[in-house]
Amino acid sequence: MSYQSWLDKANENLAAAQLCFDQGHFNACANRLYYAMFQASIAALVKHGLLPPHAQVGHDWLQSTFSGQLIKHRKVFAKKFRSYLSEAYLLRVVADYEMRPAGKDNVSRQFKKAKEFITAINAEVSHESQS
Repeated sequence: MSYQSWLDKANENLAAAQLCFDQGHFNACANRLYYAMFQASIAALVKHGLLPPHAQVGHDWLQSTFSGQLIKHRKVFAKKFRSYLSEAYLLRVVADYEMRPAGKDNVSRQFKKAKEFITAINAEVSHESQS
């Protein structure tokens, strides 16, 4: 699957998250936000030739490889993004598996971070494509 296909999925999930948020479905929104960020991260990794060692991409591998390779070593993305994926993952775990809800305020904060994160990836991958 090409990096553009992953970006398309990420953008679709971000749009779905907006619909969920607008309807007050905050747990579903948290889920879609994480997967939008997850898929955008895969797009960036694929674009930079960092393919996973196996067919299915695990959450731990994705988070550590994105942070280690594209933030720390290659400095493709700003340091502030280091915690964005893990924070989104933790909120998704609350939304999907815990009795307590993710909550509108938490989801709203995560939404802002997700938009910023995915916008940065879209811009970087598009910039790279034009080079």
